[in-house]
Amino acid sequence: MFSGINYLSNDIQQRSYNADHSIKKISSTGNAIKQAAYSGGGGGTVSFAARLNNSAISKRNSINAFQNTITFLQAQADGLRQAEKIYQRMQTLAQKALDPMLGISDRELITDEFNDLLNQSAELRGSKFNNTALFDDLAAST
Repeated sequence: MFSGINYLSNDIQQRSYNADHSIKKISSTGNAIKQAAYSGGGGGTVSFAARLNNSAISKRNSINAFQNTITFLQAQADGLRQAEKIYQRMQTLAQKALDPMLGISDRELITDEFNDLLNQSAELRGSKFNNTALFDDLAAST
């Protein structure tokens, strides 16, 4: 009688272990390392899966870094284009200011616009992208 109960107990324990193993294997879908561990491939399989996973993570991080760099450079290029427009307009105003026939009111308008452009260039110099300055202060001040 006890041998039958012992057999049933061992059978239930084995089936419980198998069910638990199957559940863990199914729940690890998408995680190559855990899946390799539960498939019974041994340490080599787990090591190989871990290397592949680490390589994929490294490549993904590199791609993200490249994308961030490209976006930063695009933002910097846009800022330089704006700066070029500002400085070209400042040059035009400076040339107009050289005209000796210019009246006081016209000179005041030129001075006001020139000062506005100076303020715009100062704001542009302080531009940031993801809390990183687009332009180096030393380069922007010269």
